[in-house]
Amino acid sequence: MAGWSLPQHDLPGKGVLSEDHIYARRERVFLVLASVFVAASAMLPLLGFTRLFGATSLVGRVGLEAPSALVVSVGALAFPLALLSLNMVNALYGKHRARSLLLAGTIIWVGVLGLHWATDHVVAYDRTTTAAYLPGVALAACALVTCVVQIEAFALMRRVIALRAIIPALLGISAGWGIAAVIIDNVPVPIGEPVLGVALAAGGYTWLGVVAGTLVLAIIMRPLATYLRFALREPARDDFDFDDGSSEPEFVVRKRGRVEIVDD
Repeated sequence: MAGWSLPQHDLPGKGVLSEDHIYARRERVFLVLASVFVAASAMLPLLGFTRLFGATSLVGRVGLEAPSALVVSVGALAFPLALLSLNMVNALYGKHRARSLLLAGTIIWVGVLGLHWATDHVVAYDRTTTAAYLPGVALAACALVTCVVQIEAFALMRRVIALRAIIPALLGISAGWGIAAVIIDNVPVPIGEPVLGVALAAGGYTWLGVVAGTLVLAIIMRPLATYLRFALREPARDDFDFDDGSSEPEFVVRKRGRVEIVDD
């Protein structure tokens, strides 16, 4: 609960809020971010490859040649929102809270896979079944690996603040869609398109979405930190430790001493 228990940062012109008030503010923001993460990340294995959108022509317009036909699955469309909300939780409330949120997301993915397994094995009224379980497994694995790598890489990049949201996402997306491609290539997943094209298009789309979203979040992060009474963190100091043994969250900073100039 480091994100809630941290004392308020002194802000010029801002009064000190009661503990109950600041706790309620921080809880509301976390619930919004958690809801966005759960909803957006559930779409990946839930919708899966039910629809595919071509992206080869878009790449060709910028003068690049695609190594394969590029298609983005409908399940990946909302995934950048999940990664952005996870980054914000990691930044505001710390990696331990982000890990807890990922655990909740994993439970949701397991539930989605259970639903897919049921629809694959229970015959419908028209005597048909689906083939959603194996694609769901591949995409749930993609989401899990992506989020794990992003959380840990984000926490490690303590001194490269400007790139913390972009590089960890790139590493996570590369690992996640790499795992998905391996699974799809080794089990009978009926997607009807080359695996390489699916992984490259979906991964590239997701990362570009995170980059664009990060630019927007950079504008709203400071007023949000003010609303929550967090201080935008300066480069971390190695000797900085919290009373509860944690090293989070992102928006905490040591107060610097004043420098006085006096006559000899």
